[in-house]
Amino acid sequence: MIGGHLISALVGLLVLTVLGDGVVAMGFGVGLAIALMQFSGTLHPPAGGDPLVVILAGAGWPFLLLPIATGTASLVILAWLYHRFVSKRAYPA
Repeated sequence: MIGGHLISALVGLLVLTVLGDGVVAMGFGVGLAIALMQFSGTLHPPAGGDPLVVILAGAGWPFLLLPIATGTASLVILAWLYHRFVSKRAYPA
């Protein structure tokens, strides 16, 4: 999850920097993000939308750290805590 979001947001930032905020840039960003996640073994389908968010918001490079890195790390930690202490199931599986 973390790797997928970081790769996808990074692609969005790179595409925004190189191609701007057009429709072609959005399509290219999503396609490239999915390909790189697949290639790296970090495929997380919801992360495929990150380039769209980055491009539509015109986000800057700090967006990669906050909210992407801190947000995804927080979600994983909360999921781990929930499964460890509430559901009593192994996480991640």
